[in-house]
Amino acid sequence: MHDVNFLAVAVGALGAFLLGGLWYSKLLFLDRWNREAGLDPKRKGGHPAVVFGRAYVCALIAAWVVAHLLAHEAHALHLGLMLGFGVSALTFGINYLFGGRSLVMWLVHAGYNTLLFVLMALIMAHFPS
Repeated sequence: MHDVNFLAVAVGALGAFLLGGLWYSKLLFLDRWNREAGLDPKRKGGHPAVVFGRAYVCALIAAWVVAHLLAHEAHALHLGLMLGFGVSALTFGINYLFGGRSLVMWLVHAGYNTLLFVLMALIMAHFPS
């Protein structure tokens, strides 16, 4: 745990959080994602502060894991791709296959998670330990 730069973790989590805001926005995949998930875009979810707060905590924990792994891995891009696609996207794929979800929905989530982990790893690789 002493190898982890907590400022890098916070910035990496923020980068992932901002990427999610863009990825799931009207500019990119919001409408497609709602359609594929069968969600009504007018439906109200939980309180935005609670949802965004919990989402940031999840991103913070994921960033800490990436930072911990990166302390022992020299290639940030390689680590990000391995975690994002090799672990996250492919486990989503298994769940989506058995859940009867669409390929399009998997591509949206897989693309986001792959970019999320690549971004986190590249950000943290540029912070000194």
